[in-house]
Amino acid sequence: MNAGPSFSLLVHHTGADREFAYDRHCHVGQLARGLDEGEGRGWLIVDMAQDWSRMPRAVR
Repeated sequence: MNAGPSFSLLVHHTGADREFAYDRHCHVGQLARGLDEGEGRGWLIVDMAQDWSRMPRAVR
């Protein structure tokens, strides 16, 4: 593990109107393990449908 500062982000693609929605029961990609373990590992989990409009325009 790196001793320096780090940042971990999991983008939960729930905005199916923008692109494919990747979730626990998706045929394209599944995020079950990341969603279950991410918060405990200190990851920031961003929900596309709920959080994307709050992201700074420079990030979008």
